[in-house]
Amino acid sequence: MSRRYLLLTGAVIACAYALLLVAPAEAQIPGFRSKTASMEEQKRLMEAKARETLKAHEWTVYLTAKNANVSGETDVYVFGDGTMESKGLTAKGYPVSNITITANSDSSIVWETMKTTSAKDKAFYRGELRNGVMSGMVVMKPVKGAVSTFSFTTAPAQAAPDQTPAVLQSGAGTAAPVDQTNAPAKKKKK
Repeated sequence: MSRRYLLLTGAVIACAYALLLVAPAEAQIPGFRSKTASMEEQKRLMEAKARETLKAHEWTVYLTAKNANVSGETDVYVFGDGTMESKGLTAKGYPVSNITITANSDSSIVWETMKTTSAKDKAFYRGELRNGVMSGMVVMKPVKGAVSTFSFTTAPAQAAPDQTPAVLQSGAGTAAPVDQTNAPAKKKKK
C-alpha cells in the first residue's frame, strides 16, 4: 500500500468519526424527536393557558417607588392577545405593547414588555403571576431626567392594626385613602 493511500484512508476515517460526534442528537438517541416535540407542545399549551389567565380580568396593581416603604400609586394592567396596556401610562402617552410570556413548570407565569413613547421615553416591565398574585418591577427611563424604578403587586399593602389605611402623597405630607378595588368587602355589623 502506498503512503498516499494510507493518508487518504486515515483522513476519511477521521472525517467520518468527526461527523458521528457532531451528528444531531435525534439521530443518535431513539425517540428523541418525539420527546422533544411532546415537550414543545406541552410548553405551547402552558403558554396559551398563561395568556388566558392574564386576559381573564383587569389587574389593579399597587406601585411602590424604589427605597420607599409606602405604596403611592395604583394602576390597572389589561392583557390582550399577546399585548399589555397600563392604563396609567397610556394616559401619559405610552402605547399598548407586545408581551413575552414564559409559563414555568411550577405554574408561575412570567411576562415582560417594553413601552416607548413618541418622545422616546421608555418603560420596562417584568411581572410574575404566582398563586393568583401578580408582582414585578417597572423601570422608567425618560430621555431627560432620572431613571425611576417601581415594584408592583396586586396585593395591597397592609396597614398596622391601629392605623387606618392611608397613603402619604409625595411631598404633600397628608394622608389619602387607599384604593380598595381588590380588597374584600367588609361585612356590616347588625
